[in-house]
Amino acid sequence: MAKLAFNSKFSESHFSKNLDVFVGLSGGADSIALLHYLNEMNKSNEIGSLKAIHVNHGHSPESKKWENFCKDFCNNQNIEFTATSITNLDSTASLEGSFRKARFKIFANIIRTPGVLALGHHMNDQVETILFRMFRGSGPEGISGINEVSILNEIKVLRPMLKIEKDEIYEYVEKHNLEYIHDHSNDDEQFDRNFIRGRLIPLISERWPAAIKKISDLSELSQQDIEFKNIFLEQRIEEFRSESGLKISSLSKLSEIERTNIIRHWIKKNGFSQPNRKTQLEIEKIFFCSQTTSNSSVQWSRADNAQKSCKMFTDKKSLIIKEP
Repeated sequence: MAKLAFNSKFSESHFSKNLDVFVGLSGGADSIALLHYLNEMNKSNEIGSLKAIHVNHGHSPESKKWENFCKDFCNNQNIEFTATSITNLDSTASLEGSFRKARFKIFANIIRTPGVLALGHHMNDQVETILFRMFRGSGPEGISGINEVSILNEIKVLRPMLKIEKDEIYEYVEKHNLEYIHDHSNDDEQFDRNFIRGRLIPLISERWPAAIKKISDLSELSQQDIEFKNIFLEQRIEEFRSESGLKISSLSKLSEIERTNIIRHWIKKNGFSQPNRKTQLEIEKIFFCSQTTSNSSVQWSRADNAQKSCKMFTDKKSLIIKEP
């Protein structure tokens, strides 16, 4: 029997027979397909062990029903299952950002090395993320999209379905007679991501049928360019280090584009959120185009609080960054 498109595009390269895999299971088609596929790998001893984690957000009257669905699915498939509820949300972030932060805190409390977290993001999610970040004004790293492998809250996260389109996921679950749930809050187009998913992507695909694949390819090329640039910047940044930060006198001798890239790499390396274009111009103006004082500073944060907020200031010799 010929392989389904799903099977041929699922990325297995980061999995091994010694690796314990935890799947973030919402009960939607994406995570159900992911868990089912990994369970087949587990039966063939291609991974060390398989466990599912369901996070009950409590945002819907059906939340408990969804939790029970996930539990029953795992019981029927003989998969170890854990469910936990979100109790405290970060009130300073958006609702989506608060849930995301809470989920990863829960994952971090459950998963231990050498375990990895597998998530069901797919090609349409990648395109949705790129468009959302473009409209928000993100820089090149932001619009490079979602990485197949990343580290979040000290957890290694794998997203093996980024080359698989949503329709191929539906084909997979139908082929294997897998039930799944639908969260109707994902249809509410007052939320930006839902609007992009429900309106923009279908409209773009109708006009340009290959657009989803082409935008996904752009993400992959961008990530390769960024990886190469980071290797170069990591070597270069040593020229500018001081005890407290980066030497302003040395940075001042660079062109603006060189200086911007050095500073952004330094910020990222220290775990802070990246400044947007407007903030980057403000940094350039305050620290390199005018006379700085002890009160000179620039401060920024991400709306979703996914990374640390940052305050940049100077002791007149060095640029310094810290949390506000």
